[in-house]
Amino acid sequence: MLVRAGGNDVNTPTFEVQDYGGNVDLSVRGNGKVGIGTAAPTQLLTVSSTSADAIMNIDCSHASSD
Repeated sequence: MLVRAGGNDVNTPTFEVQDYGGNVDLSVRGNGKVGIGTAAPTQLLTVSSTSADAIMNIDCSHASSD
């Protein structure tokens, strides 16, 4: 895992996590945009995947105490 700190503009990551192959897993840009699976988020939160798997799963199940 590689963690870097950088500048405060769109082209410079202030925080970045990469896998061993150098692929960006998580990127926080200097302009506040966050990318998951991309080094170049275009919105406040950009989630990108080349996998056929679902990009997002929200699990709202919980055990009831009733």
